[in-house]
Amino acid sequence: MAYCNKACERVERFVNLFESDSIFQEKYLPWINNDMIAKEDYSFIYEKLIATLTERYGSPVQSAHVAELEVTLDLLTPCKRTLVVPSDLNFYQLHRILQDAFEWHDCHLHQFVLKKDSMGRPMKIIQPGFMKNEDWLALDENLESIDSTTVTIREIFESQNKIEYEYDFGDGWIHMIKLKRFIPDCTTPYPHCTEAIGDAPMEDSGGPYGFDEKMKILNDPDHPEHEWISEWVRSAWWHSLDFDAINRRIRQEHRRCIPVQYD
Repeated sequence: MAYCNKACERVERFVNLFESDSIFQEKYLPWINNDMIAKEDYSFIYEKLIATLTERYGSPVQSAHVAELEVTLDLLTPCKRTLVVPSDLNFYQLHRILQDAFEWHDCHLHQFVLKKDSMGRPMKIIQPGFMKNEDWLALDENLESIDSTTVTIREIFESQNKIEYEYDFGDGWIHMIKLKRFIPDCTTPYPHCTEAIGDAPMEDSGGPYGFDEKMKILNDPDHPEHEWISEWVRSAWWHSLDFDAINRRIRQEHRRCIPVQYD
């Protein structure tokens, strides 16, 4: 509890800077954490609280209904992420988690494609505001679509076990999301990655074939375009698979989405 008391003391220093309409003060909370805990022992206050309560009561103090999802990106080489996510999150939140899991930067439009209707037309879950988009990507009025903020993971995957997630309609990154199982009482209910296989592409790399070609050049020092491609890859802040980095990124953005004792 001492950590909570110290946190409250430090919060007073920033009260006049807080945004009055927001519960989560993302701009200032990292400063408070950094002030309290040395970098080599860095953790979040809620983790200390949960660990302390678990030790005191001898059993887990948080649980939630979660979905375990296997997400496979359609590339010429294997690329897959297995994720555990609270099943009451909506599909826009799932989109943000997928962006972190594959280390995209959310620079392009996206959609989820569900099962087809009796006319063979796919139902789509689209991002907020997309229906008002008047450019060449505007939806066919005859297609049924759902705002991604209005439907949850549990609602969709209770009726089907596989859907498609498309990101960047130009490069056409197609991810197949398969439900492995629901876990009713998961004691690690926050979003996290449990398995990662294969490098994910960098943004704007030209789709599966463009990415494959760039990787061949990158791995061939004698190729005439090796230096140029190497510089381009560095400018895109791309790196090969780093499982810990994926979870750090997910935790940094989604640690606040932790339902406690969700039934």
